[in-house]
Amino acid sequence: IIFVLYTRPQDILATDFEFQIRYILFAIPFTLSAHVLLGYRYWYFLKDNNMEYHILDSISIHFITPILARITPGNIGETKKIFNHRIIKEDAIFTHVLERLTDFLILFISGLGIFIIFDLVEQLLYAYIVIFLLLILLILILFYLDRITAFLSEKTPLNVNIENKWMKKRLGTVDNRVIIVFLITSVCIWLVTIQVYVNLARSVGISIDSFSLSIIIAATIILLSVSGLPGGFGIREISLTFLLVQWGIALEQASIYSLLIS
Repeated sequence: IIFVLYTRPQDILATDFEFQIRYILFAIPFTLSAHVLLGYRYWYFLKDNNMEYHILDSISIHFITPILARITPGNIGETKKIFNHRIIKEDAIFTHVLERLTDFLILFISGLGIFIIFDLVEQLLYAYIVIFLLLILLILILFYLDRITAFLSEKTPLNVNIENKWMKKRLGTVDNRVIIVFLITSVCIWLVTIQVYVNLARSVGISIDSFSLSIIIAATIILLSVSGLPGGFGIREISLTFLLVQWGIALEQASIYSLLIS
């Protein structure tokens, strides 16, 4: 409510502003393609050890989990895809962790371009340093999860047994071909997804090149990682609107776009 009151998107709606519906329609096939690729990536990584898990099962669940992710803090609703009786749970957890880590690294690297296209070093540098340190902490936790759970099991009623060096051992058992396909698919998912954002931007009259918008969107999603709110609501709109205004987009127009992609 505060965001709407401050940015006043209703002011531009009161003019002769019209949504370009054709661009919204153009965004639909890219959205569908992104979810199909997400399902394919998950299935492809699991298929060798989980023969009963069909690719259609994976694709269908990936049309559901984004909805659950948007209404839960930290996107934890996305973990719904782990709970499938056709998948070995340990394999599913490992794959999900690897997906999230890979996607975060792609976004983090893409988002670093924000310091190139904008003069926002002072405003964003500290936030990026904190997020980078959190990323390093997350990686250390993943690689030493067995020691952490063992320590907690000794000090608390928690009784969890994680295989020694489980992350390193599992990575060592994955075929190089699978890793390459996984990484290529991950990059393709991001390239397809950004076309959704580009077309939605055009639908509200925002003219911005795909490269710059991909950097802005990546930086916005990275900033969302520090939000514990369900779906990052509020933080997303404020961050994206701020960056678009820095680019030169009118405040009201930027806020409409931020609300549209929410």
